[in-house]
Amino acid sequence: MVRDSRTLARAVALLLLCLSGSAAASPPADAPHYASVRRSEAYLREGPSYAHRILWIYRRRNYPVRIVGSYDAWRHVKDVDGATGWMHHTQLSEKRSVVFIGFTKSALRADGGPNGKIVAYAAR
Repeated sequence: MVRDSRTLARAVALLLLCLSGSAAASPPADAPHYASVRRSEAYLREGPSYAHRILWIYRRRNYPVRIVGSYDAWRHVKDVDGATGWMHHTQLSEKRSVVFIGFTKSALRADGGPNGKIVAYAAR
């Protein structure tokens, strides 16, 4: 019985060690990534609190932003026009979206090369 409990204890210790190692290897939650505006009206603020001045009001749901940092429940974001500020996490969605900026039809390719297979066209 002693041998079985030692084997079990070693197996549990090894499992915990493996799990702690995989958690350390994953990227941090505040690593830069893309997201979008969750609501039809969202506020970009000067700093990470409701007391800070509103810099911009987004009136388009699913508008893409890049999260470049975080502080508590606030996310430091940058939009496609280069505006930066802070948004509360409840105003953001992890769903990614795009904005087409252009006047002509553009080909969307399967890979990053100029000779990649065209899979769709984006238009205004």
